Amino acid sequence: MTQISDALDALKDHVAGREMALFLDYDGTLAPIAQRPEKAVLACAMRSLLQDLAAAPACRVCVVSGRALADIKELIGVGNIGYVGNHGFEMDVPDFVLGNFDLARTGEVLGLLKEEIGKAISFFEGAFVEDKGITLSVHYRLVRPRSEGPIKRLLEDITKPFVARGEVRVSLGKKVFEIKPLIDWDKGRAVVWLLGEHQKACGTVPAVVYIGDDRTDEDAFEALTGRGITIKVGEGATAAEYHVKDQNEVIVLLKAILDLRGKG
Repeated sequence: MTQISDALDALKDHVAGREMALFLDYDGTLAPIAQRPEKAVLACAMRSLLQDLAAAPACRVCVVSGRALADIKELIGVGNIGYVGNHGFEMDVPDFVLGNFDLARTGEVLGLLKEEIGKAISFFEGAFVEDKGITLSVHYRLVRPRSEGPIKRLLEDITKPFVARGEVRVSLGKKVFEIKPLIDWDKGRAVVWLLGEHQKACGTVPAVVYIGDDRTDEDAFEALTGRGITIKVGEGATAAEYHVKDQNEVIVLLKAILDLRGKG
């Protein structure tokens, strides 16, 4: 496993003197993972660092999250940065507009699933459904460890016919079961789209850095292979090129990037 020193060395070579695009996950990357989504609060020091990066020369910052767009914007509250929510299905990024997805039928299906799953998981204390409009997240971080297997199997059984009919797709995050539209779109595709739009608008290819910790960030790590610096927060197998341990080491990385930006 690589160390933070490896990532810092790579950043110096990759970023120094270049325009850059910095992509950051939220939960587990900028803020510690909490027992409930609303408890994952951004530390003042991290918010201040994001503000400084947003104001740094030739540095575009974008937070890429599985949370609903309105939720992630409220939690961070920093202007002049990009926000990508719902695994790429929602965006508020300066100078770029994502086209609308045809999600009418998906909304109906998610409504049915929300009701059915809500009833089914009521027997598991601590489990709950988070309705994010375009997607659903079923959280089971608070259930007893011995109940994790049964609740995942239950969710797979409930969603299986919907998946078979091509109405939704499902994936696992960290103690969360994600239900999304059956559209070939994810964090990786969203980031690649943004980079393509930037190149068309500006005629330049920025130095790309992506830092994340979740399974859904693997889509971005894979999409950016050979195109930028990818860094996984925490342990575990990954497509990312580098590892750091935790949010404290993320702060070290971001301060190093800010220092490099200051040197222009």
